[in-house]
Amino acid sequence: MWKLKSYLRPYWVWSVLAPLMMMLEVFMDLLQPTLMASIVDHGIMTKDLSHLDFRMNWNGVIEDVRTKN
Repeated sequence: MWKLKSYLRPYWVWSVLAPLMMMLEVFMDLLQPTLMASIVDHGIMTKDLSHLDFRMNWNGVIEDVRTKN
């Protein structure tokens, strides 16, 4: 493992950034069903358009993050 350290030194930023971005992608994947449930339960069932608009915007942000990786 210590031998790899000398090879990874020029790429240390990418070595740290890649797993962090992967964790962000997994978090966004897991957040998607919760947002969809919130849209249906609170936005559509109660006809709360402000909640619906807010959650749909967040849904768009999540899709952007998921498709960039």
